Amino acid sequence: MASDGNGLAKTLTAMERARRAPREALLRVLKKSGEELAAAQRALAESSKETGAVIESITLSLPGQSTPPCG
Repeated sequence: MASDGNGLAKTLTAMERARRAPREALLRVLKKSGEELAAAQRALAESSKETGAVIESITLSLPGQSTPPCG
């Protein structure tokens, strides 16, 4: 049986793509949902706006990212 020499490499590459695809899709959904939530929080903070500091402090942190320090 003849071998193309890199069949294993192609298989491993395909397996890696399949492993990453769900995570990448989930991150897109989490980011979109997080942006919607942050926008809603900013809108709710508008009514108590004095300096704008609360509104400006609302940010989105994705999985693996650090939350920005307060203050």
